[in-house]
Amino acid sequence: MGAFDSVLVVTDLDSTFWPIDTMRAPQATLDALVTLRAEGADFLAATGRRSTTARSGLADHGLYPPAVVLNGSYGLHLDSGERFHSAGFSPHQVAAMEPVLAPLGVSPLVYCGDGTVQGREAVSTTAKHRASLGDEFIGVHSGGLGEDAEVLCVGAMGAEESVAAEAVALLRDAGVGEGSHYFDGHYGGWAFMMQAPGVNKATGVASYLDATGIQPEFIVAVGDGNNDLELLEMADLAVGVEGGHPDALARAHTVIAPAADAGWAKLPQLIADSLQ
Repeated sequence: MGAFDSVLVVTDLDSTFWPIDTMRAPQATLDALVTLRAEGADFLAATGRRSTTARSGLADHGLYPPAVVLNGSYGLHLDSGERFHSAGFSPHQVAAMEPVLAPLGVSPLVYCGDGTVQGREAVSTTAKHRASLGDEFIGVHSGGLGEDAEVLCVGAMGAEESVAAEAVALLRDAGVGEGSHYFDGHYGGWAFMMQAPGVNKATGVASYLDATGIQPEFIVAVGDGNNDLELLEMADLAVGVEGGHPDALARAHTVIAPAADAGWAKLPQLIADSLQ
């Protein structure tokens, strides 16, 4: 019996587990994860990243945990590729977004269940992000997405803050999605990501628990962004990150140092103290 047998640790990745610019977790953070696992804790990643970049980043550390990606829209076991969760839009819902976004000059990226990212050739993103997509990007013609497309998320990058914020507000008010806008320090500019109504990281975690039958007595969530709010709210121990979004910090029971300073390494002691 380990000290953390009944504990589920759910963590965001960028600026939380690893610095967003390097995607390399400090050794102290990796050592803390080894300790948590050795004491019986379950470990789940929950990120806004798509599955390809979450998998490659974690694999570089020799890690293949289950993961909730695209802000709760999709869940899979990174070791086998087996999915345990999917919750997205219909192509018709995506089509309804275009007239809402067009007056803002936004041509969205569409993240699909087959791993592709689709959009017009003049899609709203930065050159760096567009290049990072490589062969995963598929340009769509004027007819739009196919009827059988599994659309998980819709977003854009490289916008002005006012445009990203207005896009989220308009789509939410139209009832076609919910999401958040944020500054992307890696690819540049402001971005937004929309999920289907009612979908977020917490719903992805709930699907993971349903699919695996795991029944933790204590859930720890670590997050720094405004896409982590529901995740932090569901946790028995909500851990924020210095410099994180004010709404995330407001929901945190405690705050750790940024990823570059290995704040995550404090988790074993924080959990032990909370379980006493």
